[in-house]
Amino acid sequence: MTRQNVEPNVTSGTKRRAAGLAAAIIAVALSIAPALAQNAIDPDADSVLRAMTDQLKALNALNVEYDTDHEIVQTDGQKLQFSASGEIAMSRRAGFHFTRHGPYADTEVSFDGKVISLYGKKLNVYAQIDSPGPSIDEAVGEFRVATGLDSAGADFLAADPYAVLTDGVVSGSVVGTAYVGGVLCDHLAFRNNDVDWQLWISKGDQNLPLKYVITTKWVTGSPQYTLRFRNWSTGDVDTKMFSFKPPADAKKTGRSPCRCRRRSRPGGTAMSMKPRKYISVAAIIAALVSADAWLAADVSFGSVFIRDAQARVGRPLTPGSVAGVARRTTRRTVRRSAIYVAALPAACLKTSISGVVVWRCGGTYYQPYGGRYVVVYVD
Repeated sequence: MTRQNVEPNVTSGTKRRAAGLAAAIIAVALSIAPALAQNAIDPDADSVLRAMTDQLKALNALNVEYDTDHEIVQTDGQKLQFSASGEIAMSRRAGFHFTRHGPYADTEVSFDGKVISLYGKKLNVYAQIDSPGPSIDEAVGEFRVATGLDSAGADFLAADPYAVLTDGVVSGSVVGTAYVGGVLCDHLAFRNNDVDWQLWISKGDQNLPLKYVITTKWVTGSPQYTLRFRNWSTGDVDTKMFSFKPPADAKKTGRSPCRCRRRSRPGGTAMSMKPRKYISVAAIIAALVSADAWLAADVSFGSVFIRDAQARVGRPLTPGSVAGVARRTTRRTVRRSAIYVAALPAACLKTSISGVVVWRCGGTYYQPYGGRYVVVYVD
């Protein structure tokens, strides 16, 4: 067969048309993704969920008390449950403050629009993390990136809680009605690829969440995270509590070496120590704030924070938010570079990836940080 000569302009034109077709297909896929998520949710369930999230979005400030039950599964299969209580105060314009009282922790986190402060009362130590921006979403996203953990109720504090909750949903339905704390609620159930989650929303004028359960399906024993809200107040809050003022004798933490166990060969013969690891104390305190199930981490901190015998219970850590599920499966693919710019290019789109607020400008992603923008890589 004789090979035909093809003019260069014909070849390039074909490539351009193919590239244009691929771009159109991607654009259509992205545009219908939200619609597919909505179609997976029963209309009645979607209506109840939207009513709740719309009400949360409209709140400029709130104060609510909460209780959590955090299950973990030990390596021998026994399931343990750690309970804690606390309070959340938030102003969308000024910041937030929340406390946590658990079996091993008495801690608080505050955000004043610039700095996230984490304080451990029992240890009388604190750590601070700069937020990339003034919004609640940016602060919570930075908290996740810096500590690898979730904040209690973070899904409901987002600027668009509906988008956060329905991201990745494959089905949703109304189970029926039930009473939580003596209040009549709509009981909703949803499924993601990795977790199932349920939500109890009060009926009537106040469509607010009263109970939230996340079941982690990828862990043997299917541990659950349960969050209960009570005593909702939607009036003004005292914004002074958002600015952290450390006690005079409190110590500000830097970085601390962890104590690594000596490994043994089969038969009891000692081996050399593992290389020393350095753990951010801010991450440790944040972990204690987020969940006493930090005990599930694969690291022992000795007597500094908890007793050795309690340091390693089970793993992995059960996520405390639906956004945390995305973080667990895809977080760490968002990596900061050393490239900073003073202003964004034209025609950028603000979006969120695994709870991290970023700007997509063409094929480049930027994250606000310290009054500038840093290029981030999304793998």
